[in-house]
Amino acid sequence: MNFAMADEIAGDRLISDNPCDVLKQKRYDRSIRKREAYLDEDMISSLFHYFYSVYDHPQAPKSGVTRQGINYVMLLLLTGLRKTEALGIAWSDIDWQRNLFIIRNTKNGEDHYVPISDT
Repeated sequence: MNFAMADEIAGDRLISDNPCDVLKQKRYDRSIRKREAYLDEDMISSLFHYFYSVYDHPQAPKSGVTRQGINYVMLLLLTGLRKTEALGIAWSDIDWQRNLFIIRNTKNGEDHYVPISDT
C-alpha cells in the first residue's frame, strides 16, 4: 500500500491513506505463525503401506489418489525436498550416471545434489 501511495497521475495521488494503518494504531499482531505440523512415524508408515500394498490391490477402495500423486508424495518423503523443488525437477536435472537429482533454483540460490536411492 505504501508503494502504491507514492503513485501520482497529473500531480494527484491515487491513494491518499493506507487503510492498514489502523492495524498499527490498534497494535494488531499481523505476524504469521510458523507452521509446525509434521508427519509422525505412524502417518509415514501408513503412506508407505498404502504405496507398496494397498494402491495396486484390485480390491482397494478408490480414493481419488492418482499414481502421479503417490509418486510425488514418495519423492518428497524419500528426498526431503521442498514442494516447489520437487515440482521443478526436469529430466535434464537427473544425472543417471551418478544417480543424482540436481535441484536448481533453491532457496539459498545454489544447486543442490540429492542422491537417488534404490526406492
